[in-house]
Amino acid sequence: PRTESSYYLDKDQMPLVKEFKDHSDYSWVTKEVVKIGNTTNPSKGKFSKDHEPIRPAKSAEKSEITSSFQGSNFDKELAWKIYDYVVLRFMATVHKEGLIAKRTIELLIKDEQFIATGKTIKEKGFLEIYPFRKVKEATIPLLKKGEIIDLSVKKKSSWTKPPALWTESSIIREMACLGIGTDAT
Repeated sequence: PRTESSYYLDKDQMPLVKEFKDHSDYSWVTKEVVKIGNTTNPSKGKFSKDHEPIRPAKSAEKSEITSSFQGSNFDKELAWKIYDYVVLRFMATVHKEGLIAKRTIELLIKDEQFIATGKTIKEKGFLEIYPFRKVKEATIPLLKKGEIIDLSVKKKSSWTKPPALWTESSIIREMACLGIGTDAT
């Protein structure tokens, strides 16, 4: 299973969630998820026809994960980081949605149009337990159409810059927006 899918064929994920209730690292996450009770009806998410989402096979302590690689050249800390990612991603997929408010304002100053966009987190939801997804907030004041506001304007002289080069993640994000391929492509 790969990580881009978030659609479970088996809707009741509570048995797997409850396996972590006494886990030294994830008991707090389990309590959060069980309290919300979304495990029998997780959001549909992205459906990938060829595989289900990645999820942990069972609850395992860090010592169990790292000791299973004794005598191997594989980085034991990396093994734990991978397991940690899989568990937290699974828990995040059955946790409640986060709620982000986006606000866009358009200002007309003389004949120039300026557009600003911001976002604020209204409800953290899964963002509370999933440290791998960061949302950068940018507050924009609430304005009414036609409202006149005072602004200070600074004149700045500069040169235009070329667009940033594509990165692997920006290409994948663009492919997803266009519905082309998968992360593995």
